[in-house]
Amino acid sequence: MEISSVELVNIVTKLNAQLSPPEGQYYLSNIYSIFTETFLFRFHHSSLPDRALIISPRRGLWITKYKIEGTSSVGYVTSMRKLLGRGRFVRAEQPSGERICIIVFDTPSGQRSLICEFFREGNLIVVDSLSMILSCQRGVSVRHRTISPGTDYLPPPSRGMSIFDLERI
Repeated sequence: MEISSVELVNIVTKLNAQLSPPEGQYYLSNIYSIFTETFLFRFHHSSLPDRALIISPRRGLWITKYKIEGTSSVGYVTSMRKLLGRGRFVRAEQPSGERICIIVFDTPSGQRSLICEFFREGNLIVVDSLSMILSCQRGVSVRHRTISPGTDYLPPPSRGMSIFDLERI
């Protein structure tokens, strides 16, 4: 079952509230693979409890209170660690009506974004501040866009109007 754009609005709001408290932002301390294509992002704060974010491109993303041990650090995890490691959480955002979550980090190498696409097989894509793809979990080449390192990130064509953009008559 895929996550809907309406559900994602609430999740993004909660991510911003929990990872960007008044005491200051959390930073990404580590990334682990916990299941096939499911990743655990550990966030640390100097004075608040640590947070754990699970991202599964096929299912969604959520903050968990449970202690989960990472199982490996091979494959795409290594790439994400290299590009996002020690990055300070800036914000999470969602393009209107889309099943996409963009998590923005301030890293030692500049601003980077993790784009989480929650449709079809799902995908995790790391882009720089100019939206050039630095790394992707899964390469894609379809009629309207190409997802591969070194190309510019283009979102998929819009599927219609967001329910939140409708006006009451």
